[in-house]
Amino acid sequence: MKTIVKTLFGSRLYGTNTPESDTDYKGVHLPDPIEMLLHKKVDHIKENTKEDRTAKNTSDDVDYESNALHRFFKLLEGSDSMAVEMLFTPETHILEVTPEWRTVLGYRDRFITKNIDGDLGYMHRQANKYGVKGSRMATVKLAISWVESWIRLYGSISGLGQHYKAISDFADANEHSSVVGIPHPSGVTQWHWEVCDRKLPFGNSLGQTHAVLTRIFENYGERTRAAEENEGIDWKALSHAIRVGNQAIERLQTGELTFPRPDADFLRKVKQGEVHYKKVSQRLEEIMDSMRFAQGKSSLPDEIDIELTHQITLQFYSNQIFQTDPRKLGWAPASSDSLLGEAAFALVA
Repeated sequence: MKTIVKTLFGSRLYGTNTPESDTDYKGVHLPDPIEMLLHKKVDHIKENTKEDRTAKNTSDDVDYESNALHRFFKLLEGSDSMAVEMLFTPETHILEVTPEWRTVLGYRDRFITKNIDGDLGYMHRQANKYGVKGSRMATVKLAISWVESWIRLYGSISGLGQHYKAISDFADANEHSSVVGIPHPSGVTQWHWEVCDRKLPFGNSLGQTHAVLTRIFENYGERTRAAEENEGIDWKALSHAIRVGNQAIERLQTGELTFPRPDADFLRKVKQGEVHYKKVSQRLEEIMDSMRFAQGKSSLPDEIDIELTHQITLQFYSNQIFQTDPRKLGWAPASSDSLLGEAAFALVA
């Protein structure tokens, strides 16, 4: 295995580290030639010094994660935040680097896209977790009232799918609701009513649907109450959400990322619970709106240059094999007239 880059990552890259922060490293590697030839290549490596995996990380803990180059490019296809951040890690935070990584960085602009689905998804999950928008609770409450009216008219065992037209109208009129189809392995599309990211199968009865919506509403109410009182909040996750959102906006507007983060001081305060939840929730909503606007205006491509990633991977992986002494690969000829041996040695002659 050949490491082509190893960087500092996490809070020490973002500038949000505290005395209690652990140390994170990320890397990209070329698999071992023998592993590639035998189709046993190691795509992903993860190591940490913590013995108790259930314990919280401390300043003494060190985490290291490395992806094979082809897997790293696959992550970039989905605009994975970790992979994108590695492309913009400053020299001061790079511990090891080879010409191969310099080559990758030379084509960096071909690997940056306007895809922010993963970023928005993460932020929405944080927003939903604490009921950031009162409109989310309002949507669930309204959905419950609609289902209750159908139960009064048709009974609780009536199928949800029988009300497809009404549900479609409801979804069109409410921000946190939609009708989604999920392909089944059999080839049949299974339709669902989605309310605040919770999918309700059309095959369910009205009674089942009402029970699920009621649980969502009660859960939202408890979470929102706790959030209003600054209780039970994962401040670290919220600080990550704000950072991820602001990074997405910068990327969409400039095609670049800045590290350490310009708003590192604010992010650190959020991480330590020093900013009231109301202010954090408002900032989250503003950022998500700005992300959608920036995406609409962005001149970045919709997808990375996949053909280029294939060419780079093929070149680097081929070099790994052909620049290796055949004897290390078990190709040493049994006799001087061995065709396999002669061909193998000729490659590195």
